[in-house]
Amino acid sequence: MGAGAFSLLGLGLTMGFSPTLYGISLHLLTRDRRATSAIRWMVVGLAAGSTVMVVLFQFIDPGNLELLLRHQVAALLLRRGVDLVSGALLIGASIVVALRLHEDRVRPPGPVHHRQSGAGGHRWQYFVIGMSNTVLGVSGIATMYLTGRVVSGTGRDLVERVLLYAVFLVALVGPYLIVAHLWTRLARFAASVTRCYDVVARVDFHWLAAGGLLLAGLLFLSLGLWRPV
Repeated sequence: MGAGAFSLLGLGLTMGFSPTLYGISLHLLTRDRRATSAIRWMVVGLAAGSTVMVVLFQFIDPGNLELLLRHQVAALLLRRGVDLVSGALLIGASIVVALRLHEDRVRPPGPVHHRQSGAGGHRWQYFVIGMSNTVLGVSGIATMYLTGRVVSGTGRDLVERVLLYAVFLVALVGPYLIVAHLWTRLARFAASVTRCYDVVARVDFHWLAAGGLLLAGLLFLSLGLWRPV
């Protein structure tokens, strides 16, 4: 039980680590006075998505699905047309981003908005964000499948399995709730982070995004042009 709980603690921290969700949490904490409520909804969605997957994997083995789709996906990725279309779409996206960069340069910069009471929007949206972050992506599926295997292989009965999964949930959502709880109690630290965030928010990263999309598009086009039909 101890070894299983320790493994689930690591799996929960791994599953919960998401640059996207941490970025959203930071934005909420520096811009929304009701950030704690939005973050709670987000971690509820995170926990709900994880629970749905771990229950689903008690009845479905994702390895069978992987075997079923492997040949179809491999055949699709090896098609020359997929590379050419992907390259054209990426280059088109880089042009759109570059045009947006030009518009932002000629437009006068707007003020940086500080913490507001209604900046977070509808709270149910953050539930959807948290849940979708869990169910979308190969790494999340693999982590939850392993979590289900550890829970079912370690717990001898339903009570032990529920307790073990509770350890996973604590590690999954704990960091977000701790940061939200400490944010209002460490005013000086929060103010320093907000000032740094304001500086980063003023930086225009459109040029970096446009360059990355252009390079990726050229790479896909080269693969399509020099790959045999």
